[in-house]
Amino acid sequence: MTLLKEQLKDELGEVVAEMEAMEGGGLTADETKPSNKAKQTSIGRKKFNMDPKKGIEYLIEHNLLAPTPEDVAQFLYKGEGLNKTAIGDYLGERHDFNERVLRAFVELHDFTDLILVQALRQFLWSFRLPGEAQKIDRMMECFAQRYCQLNPNIFTNTDTCYVLSFAIIMLNTSLHNPSVKDKPSVEQFISMNRGINNGGDLPRELLVSLYESIKTEPFKIPEDDGNDLMHTFFNPDKEGWLWKQGGRYKSWKRRWFILNDNCLYYFEYTTDKEPRGIIPLENIQVREIQDRHKPHCFELYAAGSEFIKACKTDSEGKVVEGIVKRKVLVLDLDETLIHSHHDGVARPTVRPGTPPDFVLKVTIDRHPVRFFVHKRPHVDFFLDIVSQWYELVVFTASMEIYGAAVADKLDNNRGILRRRYYRQHCTPEMGSYTKDLSAICSDLSSVFILDNSPGAYRAYPPKRKRGYESDESS
Repeated sequence: MTLLKEQLKDELGEVVAEMEAMEGGGLTADETKPSNKAKQTSIGRKKFNMDPKKGIEYLIEHNLLAPTPEDVAQFLYKGEGLNKTAIGDYLGERHDFNERVLRAFVELHDFTDLILVQALRQFLWSFRLPGEAQKIDRMMECFAQRYCQLNPNIFTNTDTCYVLSFAIIMLNTSLHNPSVKDKPSVEQFISMNRGINNGGDLPRELLVSLYESIKTEPFKIPEDDGNDLMHTFFNPDKEGWLWKQGGRYKSWKRRWFILNDNCLYYFEYTTDKEPRGIIPLENIQVREIQDRHKPHCFELYAAGSEFIKACKTDSEGKVVEGIVKRKVLVLDLDETLIHSHHDGVARPTVRPGTPPDFVLKVTIDRHPVRFFVHKRPHVDFFLDIVSQWYELVVFTASMEIYGAAVADKLDNNRGILRRRYYRQHCTPEMGSYTKDLSAICSDLSSVFILDNSPGAYRAYPPKRKRGYESDESS
């Protein structure tokens, strides 16, 4: 009895240990490698679908692929989770390594004892043909060599197979493209292929059978309809509803967000198969935004660049890549957006007769000073509108203690005047201050300036800026 109890106790201990191991308890670093490898492979596939070259480089760098044409070709041939358009683009590149991958990829196909049209169906289903004629030419040349290698008694040489393969692809387009009104007949197809067999003609019955096969059943062209993304959305890092501000008029829309592998995907509904947009988080930073109407508000912005990569679904529902780049509007404060006077101890200014829009109390050199600020007519409406079109930047030669207080009042918790530059960002020069635009943006072609004093930008060549002083129509 005691022995039985000990055996049961030992067995129970083994079961508990197995359960703990299944839950992750007691796993060694080596045992966690498979899960890390799967995660990195998933990232590599996504990178490949966005940029085939970078995806392959990532997989090789992380030792998920050997840097050999054969290993890369095997990865593309299996095609798990890969976009077939991306596969075609990679195979069609005219680089030595890509061309060797193409040859290795074609050699993975077995065309033994297949008639030519069947072999073409198999081959053209494994990737999507690129649009460039030179890329198609290289692919079909490799196909013809492989087909003739496995079926040596059908054609006298590979050139015949190559030309006929091209003719079949053209026939498929002519017969099944709705925009082609004059469909070729079987006799026209036969006539088109006269003399391609080393100067002689191919058997009529062969050409007729090829024609009828294509007429009856067109080639199935791989459609990248977004299904390659579906594996991304299982077991995400985070998911949930967020309100997203976007569009030209800054409307707020409720979207279902998924965070996975350093990428944000958002959908209109949780049941949607395709995302409305994709935001890769490379070089993206996050900052909290104070908004009295929407608590817990944050903003994504590009670090060290004016570019945010993004993808959205087009009118046909397909995901297309793009780059979001907003132009910058640099705004001065005094005598541009506002006019102010003060009652400072040193040189107080004269008050105008109309009451100010607001009064600021600041301390300058340990002396309290009141600024009486008048907004320019319709300035709030102006800021509302232009903030929908531009990224607004305040650049004033005033001291920060004053300029920041004015900008806060004009912003009024809307979050449209977050980027601000003050006197410390200017260069003292001959008793005044020159504004340095390099602090704002490296690409001045995307910058517009609204300032009552063009002289503040005298460090820049006249051809790169134009103000009212140089406007002959004024």
